[in-house]
Parts: sequence; structure tokens; C-alpha cells
Amino acid sequence: MAVLRSVTEQAERAVLIPVGAVLEVRDAAVEAVRPLASDPQSELQQLEQQVRANLRRFERRGTTARNRLQRQVKRVRTQIERQLRQRRRSAERTLRRNRRELERQVTRTRRELRSFASRLSDQVASLI
Repeated sequence: MAVLRSVTEQAERAVLIPVGAVLEVRDAAVEAVRPLASDPQSELQQLEQQVRANLRRFERRGTTARNRLQRQVKRVRTQIERQLRQRRRSAERTLRRNRRELERQVTRTRRELRSFASRLSDQVASLI
């Protein structure tokens, strides 16, 4: 389980670091070059520290960007779901209203047909 978690974290870092790096490059201004140190070993250590710091910063930026995107996706999904519920309720209300109106018209038409049939029957009977 720990191995899977470690692999997952490494994979996530592999994605977050480039995202953070791109964001950092976009935002960052070019820094002045530091004077070369007299000791190459010391310079190498400084560069390693700087690389590690940059990687951490890139990862944080990537994590922030991912979290922001996840929140935005959730917000949009919630808005879409709300709109769909509203439209469904509206369509259901319209359907019920139209069904009631249709039933009233059918009832009214049946009543009129019965009345017409009764009058027609009376007229035919009076002719005979």
C-alpha cells in the first residue's frame, strides 16, 4: 500500500512540477546571474539547493493550479446540475398543465358530442 502511495505521489509530482514550472516561467522575471563562487563544490551545492527550491515551488504552483481547476470544475458542474433540475421541473409543470388542459378539452368535447347525439336522435325521432 505504501509503495502504491509512493508511486502515486511520484506520478502526481511528475505532472505538477511541469505545470508549476510553466506558471512560474510565465510569472517570473529573469533574475540577475550571481557571481561565480570561487569554490566549484560550493557553487554546485548552491545550484542543487536552488534546483530543489525551484522544484518545490513548481510543485506548489502546480498543486495550487490543480486545486483551483478542481474547484472551478465542481462549481460549473453544480451550476449545470442546478440548471438541468430547473429545466426538468419547468418541463414537468408544462407537461402537467398541458395534460390537464387536454383532459378538460376531451371531457368538454365528449359532453358536446353526447349533447349533439342526443339532439340528433331527438330530431330523427321527430321525423319518423
